[in-house]
Amino acid sequence: MLSHTGLLRQKCLIAGAWRDAGSGATIDVTDPATREVIGTVPDADGQDTRDAIEAAAEAFGPWRAKTQGSARRCWSAGTR
Repeated sequence: MLSHTGLLRQKCLIAGAWRDAGSGATIDVTDPATREVIGTVPDADGQDTRDAIEAAAEAFGPWRAKTQGSARRCWSAGTR
């Protein structure tokens, strides 16, 4: 059993926010050894998927610029 239950997220992370599936539907997560339901996860649908893809696409440009700049600084510092 998970000792730090605050680590268990039963929502989708989309655009930096934890949220339920748009439909509100969930899927039970069971312990295969005991068959006990230990949690639920959102039953994400097509719209949830599109929202996640759009959020990832919007975040990619700034993330890439940031990581490229960090890599250049590290490389430059190592070559001096």
